[in-house]
Amino acid sequence: KDCKMLIIYSPAKDLSDQDREKVEEYLSKGGKMLLITDCGDESFENLYSMMKEYGIEVVDGMVIEEDMNYCLSNYANYLVPEIESHDITEFVAGGNYYIIMPIAQGLKVNDDVENEYLTVTPLLSTSDSAFSKKAGVNSTSAEKEEGDIESDGGFALAAAVSKYVDEEETRIV
Repeated sequence: KDCKMLIIYSPAKDLSDQDREKVEEYLSKGGKMLLITDCGDESFENLYSMMKEYGIEVVDGMVIEEDMNYCLSNYANYLVPEIESHDITEFVAGGNYYIIMPIAQGLKVNDDVENEYLTVTPLLSTSDSAFSKKAGVNSTSAEKEEGDIESDGGFALAAAVSKYVDEEETRIV
């Protein structure tokens, strides 16, 4: 009840059904959450299906960048994403800074979920040629292989969600 912001940082296991209900209740009342995922091989059905309701699909695996302008030289999994325009990124973008994201997990923004009460804004993005290695950190090659996930126009690597429910604003990054 006194939570100002919920932080879920690289969870080791999925939320239980009971914990998911608690998080959903907190968020539905204007809660704030910072979620940082990891590209390990654990299953997070409850957590990721909850995020789908907020317009974010977490992509399995680890993002590999084929456009060398979006990664460190010779390190296709050390991403240098495009910094998108948003209040959160204003300082970084305005200061001509760069962000390096080693071993990142991709996100897809689901436009079908958006409505007048829900806004999903990518904060950091890959190039259109990025893809996700399904094997994640267990990959032995940065080459695209069968089973890897195409980005269909790039992945978001960070996103901001704002949803209004009964005049309360839920915010998720």
